[in-house]
Amino acid sequence: MPTSQQEHVAIAEGYAAARAAGERVDSPRVQALAERHYRWVGAGWQSREPDLEAFANLGEMYVADDRFAASYGGAEGAAYVRDAMLAFAAKRKP
Repeated sequence: MPTSQQEHVAIAEGYAAARAAGERVDSPRVQALAERHYRWVGAGWQSREPDLEAFANLGEMYVADDRFAASYGGAEGAAYVRDAMLAFAAKRKP
């Protein structure tokens, strides 16, 4: 079982590969990554089902803070991740 840090690196690499391949943020592959990301965040927040709005807002923080954006390849990568997270949250909102 990967550590939390290893899982985050794998998720970030998955987003980067999908972005480099030109995949849309609402594609099945990217949304599977967003689901994995959601579960990873939930584990960190000690919540099986994190609040969807909080998850989407976390994506906004990735873009706004260069320290977080660096984890996703900079501003453009962070924006891609944010958009994937927003699409994920929008599809699951009741």
